[in-house]
Amino acid sequence: MDARTAVMKYMCPSLGAAIAFAMFISPFRAVLRVDREKQLGDLNPIPYTAMAANGMSWIAYGIVIHDFFVYGSNISGLLLGLFYVMTCYKYASDKVNTIITAAVTARG
Repeated sequence: MDARTAVMKYMCPSLGAAIAFAMFISPFRAVLRVDREKQLGDLNPIPYTAMAANGMSWIAYGIVIHDFFVYGSNISGLLLGLFYVMTCYKYASDKVNTIITAAVTARG
C-alpha cells in the first residue's frame, strides 16, 4: 500500500473520528455542572436528542455499508447524547420534557 492510499483510507477517517469525538464530548462539562447544581440554568437540552438520533442513524448507515470509521466514530455520539438527555431530563421543565419525549419517541 502506498502512502497516498494509507492516508486516504486510514489517516483521514481517523482524523474525522477524532474530530467527531471532540464535538460529542464538548458539552460534557456543562452537563456535569447541571447535574451538580441540580438545575439547567441557561443550558438547552433539546439538541442532545438530535445528537443521540444522529449517532444512531450514522451507526445504522455505517453497519449497512460495512465501514468501521462511520459507525465506530458515532458510537460515542449515541452514548454521550443519551447520557446528556437522561442527565438533563430530570432538571428540565415540563414543556422541555414534553419536547424531548416527543423527539425520542418520534411523536412530532
